[in-house]
Amino acid sequence: MLLSALFLVDVGSVNIFRESSYCQISEGDSSTIYLQLRDTSVNTAQEGYKPTGRRYMPAAGASLKVYIDNSLDGGKVVTKSASQPYATDTSIWSFVIQATDAISGTKNVRLELNEGGKITRGIIQGGIRAQSVTSGQ
Repeated sequence: MLLSALFLVDVGSVNIFRESSYCQISEGDSSTIYLQLRDTSVNTAQEGYKPTGRRYMPAAGASLKVYIDNSLDGGKVVTKSASQPYATDTSIWSFVIQATDAISGTKNVRLELNEGGKITRGIIQGGIRAQSVTSGQ
């Protein structure tokens, strides 16, 4: 399996959302981020799929850590524990970015899925785009 995710925007319920390859937030605001886990080893772009990958529903009791690389040198990382907001679709996870997390610019998002001790990692390049609300920046 190759772990990745799509961001979900305009989430209204387990069946009402739009898919996106990134999530845009305003710098300094608190935001709930939704994502859907994907296995990108199947349904590839070479096979004509868009979006690529297949929804991945992890085993019961799984946990997901989200790491947001917050600097160019990789020295600062914001770590979040994600939760499953919908019991009927365990591929959907959410986490909250706090106003105090100080995320700015375009950031990579790393995923770490733990299914009963089996760890699977993935990355979303440029997954979070935090727009400055300060004029002139």
